[in-house]
Amino acid sequence: MVGRDGTWRLSTSTVNSVWCARYGELTTGREQTASWVAQVAGVTALRGLTGHVTAAPASRTTAKDTNVRVRGRVWPALGGGDVRLQRQVGRSWREVGQAVAGSTGTYTLIATPPNRGANAYRVQLRGAAAYRGATSSTFIITAR
Repeated sequence: MVGRDGTWRLSTSTVNSVWCARYGELTTGREQTASWVAQVAGVTALRGLTGHVTAAPASRTTAKDTNVRVRGRVWPALGGGDVRLQRQVGRSWREVGQAVAGSTGTYTLIATPPNRGANAYRVQLRGAAAYRGATSSTFIITAR
């Protein structure tokens, strides 16, 4: 439902890893509470959500055994989201770092390429009660 002026605001927050949504029309910076404003009251679990995670190294090339900062963002932006940095070893993935996403969904990890040449990495967001986990695209850090 759209308010009188056609303007809507959606705000979301989390309570115990469950999403809450509240819709309201904005008028002069305040949320109107008249009967024509729709509100979703209470907590609705959106368990069908699939998480999303991005990852970007600060540098794509570095010296062997040198730390490279990897930053990214997770969605949903739940503070406390568990992210894991993984490095490809042969055909499998080995966990080489762990962080907790902040309240805005951002995180920072450190990758330290142990081998000369191409080192493949990815970041995995672990699933939680309100969403399924996700894996970033693979990225390469080349060590010389």
